[in-house]
Order: sequence, then C-alpha cells, then structure tokens
Amino acid sequence: MGKGRVQVIYDEPELLLQIRQAMEREFFQVQGTSTGEAGLASVLADPPDAVILGNTRGMDGLELCRKLRADGRTSGLPILLITSGGTNDRVIALEAGADDSLARPFGLRELVARLKAILRRSSFRPPVEEVLQAGDLMIDIGRHLVTFRGRPLTLTMAEFSILRFMATRPGRVLRRVEIIQGALGKNTDGLSRTIDVHMAAIRRKLGRNAGFITTVRGVGYKIAEALQVVGARDR
Repeated sequence: MGKGRVQVIYDEPELLLQIRQAMEREFFQVQGTSTGEAGLASVLADPPDAVILGNTRGMDGLELCRKLRADGRTSGLPILLITSGGTNDRVIALEAGADDSLARPFGLRELVARLKAILRRSSFRPPVEEVLQAGDLMIDIGRHLVTFRGRPLTLTMAEFSILRFMATRPGRVLRRVEIIQGALGKNTDGLSRTIDVHMAAIRRKLGRNAGFITTVRGVGYKIAEALQVVGARDR
C-alpha cells in the first residue's frame, strides 16, 4: 500500500534518480522535476503529500520554499529542504519555511527517515480533487477517469497526466518543455517531439472533441478555455 505522493524538485539527474529509487522502495509514489518553474507549477496544480526541494536551474530551494509557503494551496505542505551544508543553512532553511533540512552529503536512509518524521507530524491534506468539464468532455481527477458523452476513454498514464496538466491551464499556450516537465516529471533531453506522439493519440481518442486541443505552430499546445470546474470529490 502506498504511503503518499512525494514531489522531488532537483536539477541533478543522478541524485534525483537515487532519491526516487529510495522513496519508491518505501512505497512512496514519486514524481521528479528538474527545473524550479515546472516543479512549482506542478505542485501548485496538484499538491502532493510532501516535497523535497534542492537547487534547480533558475530557482534555488529557498526561493521555491518561500513561494510554496506563500500560496494558500501549499502553505501547510510538508517540505524537506536539501542544503549545501553551510553552518547557517539550517537556520536559513527553517526561516524560509522548511519543516526540516538535510545538508549534503547525506545518506538516503536518513533522507527517507526525516521525510517520514515530517509526515507523521503533519496535518496537511492535499485539496479535494476536481472534476473538469468542457462540453461533452469530463475529466474526473479523483477517479482518474476521462469521459466523452458519458463514454469512458482509455488513456495511458502519460496521456491522462498530459490532459490533466493542460486542463488546469485552459487557454494558455504551453511549450513542449512545460508539458513534459509539468505533466510527466521528466527531463526534456530527446523528448520534445515525444509529446507530439502523445498529443496525437489523445486527439484520436477524443474524436470530435479533439478540437479542444490546438497546436500553436513553433510553440506548443493549448486547451480550450471552455474547461470549467464543475464539482469536487474527496480523496
């Protein structure tokens, strides 16, 4: 049985992989993101049960921590901050809002133990999952279900994650790199055109409703602004 969802935001691929593997061995569901902007967007769109933060390109862990604490959706989110190991780093991390910090170098067993301790102390619960609707298209996030005119659509995990990510940003043009990192939690190297394959499959399965997703040539994709929140469902 899973122990919860953890988002790791760090730009060192090897360490990110090691943390993911250590957490998954303890039956956590883990999503890894290598850039601060994409990681922040992903957490705010669908808050996990906890976040592990390190420095990323364009945004350090302290800044990420402050932004999450400043947002009502994630103000109580359990946060473990990885620091460089300076003498004042722990104090600075706590002042930024982290629940705990871990200085490099660190052991993976200690990281897992600290995260478990944070979760035991926490009363945070992610917001209720939403149901999104665009005409005949319904995305029930809590039940992991997409229907068109009441007929369930069979989507892969990647396709559902992409559609869900885009549905929470209606009318906004999303670059391929944003979709890959925000929806799939992957680095973009060699994957920029893979998103086109996923998008073609989603459109094919949406049939007549495929027009809700449009291509913005040379940029990426956007989903129709008609998508609305029509209800909420408890976890």
